[in-house]
Amino acid sequence: NDAPISLTVDEMKELEELAFKKADAQLSKDSMLCDINFTLGSFQVNLVRSTLQPLTSLEMGMVSTSFKANADGSFAFGLSLLSLEVLDNVTRNTF
Repeated sequence: NDAPISLTVDEMKELEELAFKKADAQLSKDSMLCDINFTLGSFQVNLVRSTLQPLTSLEMGMVSTSFKANADGSFAFGLSLLSLEVLDNVTRNTF
């Protein structure tokens, strides 16, 4: 029965550094590390009092976001919001 392997903090740091060097050597400078796209069709929230009188309403059209990270450290981020409407029935003279 083999004893478990135990490493010092310095040995762990050295292993981590070796892993990063190996990964860097295998990736070309134009490699993509991450490519995420998210789209939400629409979203609506209506807050009401216990008496069912409206307090606030939030209605959002389609939202899209994207994030791309490259091996050279560069990245691109995008966000688009088709529409946003907020109706406030709490603050006087705003609705």
